[in-house]
Amino acid sequence: MATNLATWSTMRRTATKSGRSVCVRASKGFGNRPDPSEKSRRRPMQEKQSQQFDEVVSGGGKAYAVFVRIRGRDGSGPGPSGTYQWFPVGSIAVQDETTIETEIFNAEKPLLNAAFKMYPQLASKKNDPGLEYGFRLRDAKQMSEREIRAGGDPFANVVVARRSPGEEQKQSNPILDAMGKFEKWVVQGQQK
Repeated sequence: MATNLATWSTMRRTATKSGRSVCVRASKGFGNRPDPSEKSRRRPMQEKQSQQFDEVVSGGGKAYAVFVRIRGRDGSGPGPSGTYQWFPVGSIAVQDETTIETEIFNAEKPLLNAAFKMYPQLASKKNDPGLEYGFRLRDAKQMSEREIRAGGDPFANVVVARRSPGEEQKQSNPILDAMGKFEKWVVQGQQK
């Protein structure tokens, strides 16, 4: 059995438990390895948002931790207060703390993408019963382990984000959306 040295970088013999000798070959692979000091391959949009976050915080803005949870119906959640667990999904920085709720809903799509990526079980609850957002100062004092074990709620200082009165979210119904697209398609086909 001939070995092509250009293809195989190492070849060594190792002994197994049974005493047999086994030949192990390792390939070089394809192409050059990336430089470890090279920046990660973050998308330009993420890089820009990260830079904006840092600028706002360094300019005196406040950073908030953002959470998402399943909206509870009439205290039907499994928690002690009849609510569901909060899941951390990211941070948002704002110059004016009165705009935090507006900024959360402006960033709803990226927040949902992050939530579904980190907690896939939330995706099935998006429309029924729905999700709600919460926030607290990112650097707020956290409860100690002893306080939590004594029955404290580590999310007691999370504020539920509410939409402004004229800013109601348009509820998307996939069946109605599909019917509307089909109707447009049919009408456009008849006009031609």
